[in-house]
Amino acid sequence: MYKQLGQAILLCVLLLGLCACEKKRIWMQNDFVTRMELASTYIGTPDPRRTQPYYGQRLTTYWQVPHSYLVDHELKIKARVRFRNNTETTYMFPVNRSRGHHIYTLLNEPYLETKGILTYKAELISNGEVLEAWHHQIWAEWIDPATDDEIAAPLFELDE
Repeated sequence: MYKQLGQAILLCVLLLGLCACEKKRIWMQNDFVTRMELASTYIGTPDPRRTQPYYGQRLTTYWQVPHSYLVDHELKIKARVRFRNNTETTYMFPVNRSRGHHIYTLLNEPYLETKGILTYKAELISNGEVLEAWHHQIWAEWIDPATDDEIAAPLFELDE
């Protein structure tokens, strides 16, 4: 009896675990880049990048989509990167394979000017429609009071 109960509980836990799984089709990862990332640092080969300043950040966008997506859709990834100096850049690239990655680098002077990457967002797009999106945990859309009617409108009107 206990054996059957244990098997039933195990089966329920496995089914619940399988139902809770979600497959990500797009995701991003940010990491810092220094001279230590260069292979020449470890093997001692001549490399002009070792003698010059070499630091910054690298943002890698990964995707994994079913092959049928490539047949049925013309896929692109739109990535938005927000920097610590409150500026933002957007770039797009085509998705020609079912799995892959794209690397955006911010090195040396541009890294110093922008103070580095703060947050980022990626969208998998087909014919102008967002199929899937992924964003960094502190990503938030900017609010522009000049264009947002709810914010620009007064909370109450004063009678004169």
